[in-house]
Amino acid sequence: ESFRLSWDLSELLFNSAAKKQGVRAAFYSKEANNIDEKITVFSNYYRLLASEEKAKAITSFISKNTEIVAQLQLQVSAGLRLQSELLLAQSNLNNLKIKLLQQQQITTELSQQLLAILNVESNYILKTDCDFYTNNTTTINDLNLEEKLNNRFELQQLGSEVSASKWQKNRQLYALLLPKISFGMNDGLLGPINQDALGNQNIMTTSVQWSIPLGNIFPSGNYKTESSLYKLKMIEKSQVENELRAEMHALLAAFNSANKQYKLAKQSSEYAKLAYEQSLQRQQLGTANQLELFHAEKEYLNAKLIYIDAIAYRQEIIHNKMVAFSEKVVR
Repeated sequence: ESFRLSWDLSELLFNSAAKKQGVRAAFYSKEANNIDEKITVFSNYYRLLASEEKAKAITSFISKNTEIVAQLQLQVSAGLRLQSELLLAQSNLNNLKIKLLQQQQITTELSQQLLAILNVESNYILKTDCDFYTNNTTTINDLNLEEKLNNRFELQQLGSEVSASKWQKNRQLYALLLPKISFGMNDGLLGPINQDALGNQNIMTTSVQWSIPLGNIFPSGNYKTESSLYKLKMIEKSQVENELRAEMHALLAAFNSANKQYKLAKQSSEYAKLAYEQSLQRQQLGTANQLELFHAEKEYLNAKLIYIDAIAYRQEIIHNKMVAFSEKVVR
């Protein structure tokens, strides 16, 4: 009977280190994918909120125009208004109803898209309940940008891959210096002198062996291959780093632009609302015709929808893109 144990020190040292870095790279890749999924979910969620708010805005105009049509019908019957004004009001009301149906269809589609992303099989219509117009203030700046850049999961993933490739390269270069150690025990064939030739001799053996494959020595061998792979991985890491840096600078510009758009859209909505209310008052007093009211209404509705889009875009920038400045699992 016999047994033998052996350890390849180069395998234990270099391969285990490379595999450890490979596991880290896989972890960062998974984290980056999880972040991307969360960004997609939130973007779709806020687009759904915006669509619902647009439907609410259109519905409020339909309600007001329904009142106007009813008033005009009475006034036309009494000979106080022209029938053409009533026809224009009825046409405008129908157009608003069409616009509402279109917006409701968009809401349904966005709801189904979000359910698909969340992997919900049932045919639900999602309903949301939050204050869409809450002004969430935050700041994003370029202070310590390089430090924040190093927190990006994509870069940490490549850093681990570079480290793994470096360990593999060094294995080809330095593994020649590390031996394979063997330890064993067996029954000798003849056994030592004065021992029973048929008994158990229990001879212990140890050995230290160096294996020197020629492919590791010559320039065209394994070392050159691993060295080239390492350099390519370094180049890839540098390229991704430059891309992420450019992306983060672009996000800063987008954040500043989103804030300016939000402020301008909010102001425009307030102006258009005031103009519409004044036109509505004049129409009720008989000092303004329907065309003036419809024009003011159209401008106000358009400004309101632009304001809603500006809020949704700003929230996407704040919530989704802030991820680029906050990822951090560096160890």
